[in-house]
Amino acid sequence: MIRSAQRTEKPAGDLPRHRGVQTGTGYRRLFLYGAALVSVVLATVIWHQVGPESTTFPEAWNIGLRGPIDRFQSWVIGNRADHPAFLYFFNPIKTTVDNSLRAIETLLRWLPWPIHFLLLYAVAYRARGHRVAISSVVGLLLMGLFGLWDASMATFTLIFFSVFVALLIGIPLGIAAARYPRLEAFVRPLLDAMQTMPAFVYLIPVVLFFGLARTPSVIATVIYALPPAIRLTTLGIRQVDAHVLEAA
Repeated sequence: MIRSAQRTEKPAGDLPRHRGVQTGTGYRRLFLYGAALVSVVLATVIWHQVGPESTTFPEAWNIGLRGPIDRFQSWVIGNRADHPAFLYFFNPIKTTVDNSLRAIETLLRWLPWPIHFLLLYAVAYRARGHRVAISSVVGLLLMGLFGLWDASMATFTLIFFSVFVALLIGIPLGIAAARYPRLEAFVRPLLDAMQTMPAFVYLIPVVLFFGLARTPSVIATVIYALPPAIRLTTLGIRQVDAHVLEAA
């Protein structure tokens, strides 16, 4: 044991050598950064001396997307009431979402307010225990004390319906992705984009096609909640023992 410890122990002379290598690497990196900075300054000076007067991007290279996009927006707004794409696709989706939200919100407003506290406490207690249940009830109580009861009912309606739609779509897709690896490879970059892309990027075209209503909010929430539903379903199925799946 003593011999093995002596073999693995590094000589004391290796420590200064290692520090010298680190110091040399740091100086080399600092020199490269300085050379890059000097190169940028020299290139800028040469540009101002012999290059064009303007330092902005050339206007002649502009491909002019603003005009076609503005014309498309005007066409959508002008044909929203009578075009078949809106009459048989976009408007029915909007009507279905609005009617569903209105029905859920009507049911919530029909229930007496103590029932909301009892239901919330029961669900939170079943999920996480007494502490989470009590804190949830206190949070709902604050909504009422601050005069935000109606707004909280509208928000809960939107979130509940959006999560329901996300699960309705995500669970079957997650099962299919767990069954077919090619489908998962195809869906994975789409899910990454849905989770990382800001909501305002896809909210603008959604508002253009569906108008300023609650439907764009539902679609944006579904896009945000759909990737976890698909990924967790796929992960849960793949973690099940293969013998159990074979027996099933």
